[in-house]
Amino acid sequence: FDVVELEPDDPFVRAHGALVERVDRRLVLRRLDGRCPPLSGDGRAAPYACAVYEARPRTCRDLAPGSGGCVTARRRVGLTV
Repeated sequence: FDVVELEPDDPFVRAHGALVERVDRRLVLRRLDGRCPPLSGDGRAAPYACAVYEARPRTCRDLAPGSGGCVTARRRVGLTV
């Protein structure tokens, strides 16, 4: 869950190319200071929100809120489940 991999044909790549980078021949969502760039809020004073939610990558769509993967990801970064 440290890297959001993207498929070349994911519409997100075309729509938000500035947020995508190539790492070891893979396309990934660029991270700023270890954080997803479209994610705002701190989870305390301001709730987390995704600025590109409607156009989010397939990888993010597959991680449905409340799913096992979501719960695991939240635990890994110290968020409540």
